[in-house]
Amino acid sequence: MYRDFNASYANHIEEKLSVLENKASQVVRCIKDAQKSGAATVDLTRIQLNYLRKFLFLMKYRSSGFWKKYGCTMDEYTAVDKAHVQAFIKLRRFTKPADVWLHTLKVILDTPIDERGEWQNTVRKNGFLDDAMWFVYHMTESYLSFCEPSHPDDEFIITENGFGINEGPTMCSYSIDPRTGLPTVKSGSYTEYHKVAPLSPKLLLVLRSNCFRKENKAMLRALRSLPEVPDRPSLFENLQLDPATPSYDAQELINFGMKDDHTFSFKIQKISTEYTDLFNALMLEEARASITWSSDKAMQKTLKAYLESPNFKPHPGHLLELKREAKLRLLGILDGSAPKISPLLQGNVMERIGNEIAQKPELEVYFLLGRAHLACSQVQSLTYYIYRRKTPRFCY
Repeated sequence: MYRDFNASYANHIEEKLSVLENKASQVVRCIKDAQKSGAATVDLTRIQLNYLRKFLFLMKYRSSGFWKKYGCTMDEYTAVDKAHVQAFIKLRRFTKPADVWLHTLKVILDTPIDERGEWQNTVRKNGFLDDAMWFVYHMTESYLSFCEPSHPDDEFIITENGFGINEGPTMCSYSIDPRTGLPTVKSGSYTEYHKVAPLSPKLLLVLRSNCFRKENKAMLRALRSLPEVPDRPSLFENLQLDPATPSYDAQELINFGMKDDHTFSFKIQKISTEYTDLFNALMLEEARASITWSSDKAMQKTLKAYLESPNFKPHPGHLLELKREAKLRLLGILDGSAPKISPLLQGNVMERIGNEIAQKPELEVYFLLGRAHLACSQVQSLTYYIYRRKTPRFCY
């Protein structure tokens, strides 16, 4: 997906991504080690936080959703920024939308977050401006928190898009894509009040908008007064998430300058079952292809809470609702009210799978994933697979 055939070395972006991923994984390891030791706080430097924030942004920007957005011809491109993409292609003498995406990925990866803040001008000048501004917003307009469940039986889940989910009211108008027959956004806006990233069954990273800092109540009111922003509260409006405590004091703020070695002390904040289930519900609502969990008991409880939540009511005809039946079936498997083998896998289906593997042996690994606990549901010609593994597939 990231191969750049316009470059002399097509895998240069993938290699740069792996370097950043390694740096971010070391930061996550520090956080998890502190949690495992029972420490109430974890100290991180500014440069560590920059690695982590950039990685979280690229986990979303490099996702299959953006590949689908950009991986087409200009005639097929339907996103609301089409005119801007066309202008950038002409400016840079590119040939297709994917060149815009790969170029901006490279710009972000190649631009270090320097102490003077020049990186903001660099990415805005060299990258696709719409996406570059989004990256700058991600890096500057939120504060980071770490959460763990207060109840020992509670756990966080992860979905295939779990590092790219944000929470906040949305205002959109839709049209039907003639190629797929599915709704596509024509225009609208959305708010990024909270962005989540599950790091383990017991650890959740949350990026929370600076509007929710205690001293920024006026900023929140001003944001919600804008006509394009829905004036509705966040699902986590009343959840107290304290920002980190910096190492510098008030005296240093007089002639303040950002330093890479500034340290920040983060609490690992315990949250109630109510909010653990709410964060999980947010991920379940957005899940497209897979859900991974550790404890069947915890998953059954949080899935039931999601399906019964008034915050996530079914919307007939809504694209996300095509996935709800599969989640209902999964709950039935977990609580024992449904058979573990779907009727779709009975009869000659397994025989056909065997024949396909015989013809294409490389497919075997995909069919072996969680074979004993495969649940299928076909809704309006879309098939949704949920795999259950004995070992959870968390990133770090």
